[in-house]
Amino acid sequence: MNRISGGENIKVNKSLKNPTDLMNYTVPYMVAFIGVDLGDWPKVAGFLCFMLFMFILTYKSKQLFMNPILAVLGYSLYDVDYEVNNCTRSARILSKEDLVPEDRYRLLMLASLPIVTKKIN
Repeated sequence: MNRISGGENIKVNKSLKNPTDLMNYTVPYMVAFIGVDLGDWPKVAGFLCFMLFMFILTYKSKQLFMNPILAVLGYSLYDVDYEVNNCTRSARILSKEDLVPEDRYRLLMLASLPIVTKKIN
């Protein structure tokens, strides 16, 4: 991500790390599907219905892009108020950096998701 060029310089006004509580609620339900036999179609259908329901929940809660792989790589989700080109905006931003108010960062839109690529000194 640090090698990607482009994006906009932003100044963070307010930053709040967004917890991934949704993942905490789904883990107990996932345990029920650990021993799913792929030959048992009713259980497979139940698992697929559950996964569809979880997709809808994560999509509606705008936490779709906070997945375990990104968490392992050190990315976090933030609710941020920031300034860009003398305009104040609010967004949910994915970042590997801790977003500190009054600091400046490079913001890149990747597949319509705002991602902070690096801190600007």
